Amino acid sequence: MELNNILYIEDDPHMLDLVTYTLEDGGFFIQPCSTPDEALSAIDSFKPDLILSDVVLPGKTGPELLYIFRQIPELLNIPAIFLTSSKELIKLDNHDISFLEPFETIQKPIMIDSFVDDVREAWQQIIIKNRG
Repeated sequence: MELNNILYIEDDPHMLDLVTYTLEDGGFFIQPCSTPDEALSAIDSFKPDLILSDVVLPGKTGPELLYIFRQIPELLNIPAIFLTSSKELIKLDNHDISFLEPFETIQKPIMIDSFVDDVREAWQQIIIKNRG
């Protein structure tokens, strides 16, 4: 499995632009989305190798959005990375968080100089865990 297409969900316009540019410069094709609803619409035509999402989003949290994605058979095992200031924010009301697997986190604030490598490393960790 190769990492090429990234669905990126972020409601902060500055971060959305900065991270999109950084990842595109790193060789990835990015589908940027500023809301969970936009991401849900994009998934019909964009087939991601990775879902990269902020945790705190308008209307739904990143984990809630991923829970919805996990209901779609083609997205059941797509790796996900949450950008978060705290792993404790990764939770789902009334659901077992293990249903979100496979996922990793990247700590905020992100370091833009190493961000592409951080994404590749987190993605690789997910792939390794899935093989186990």
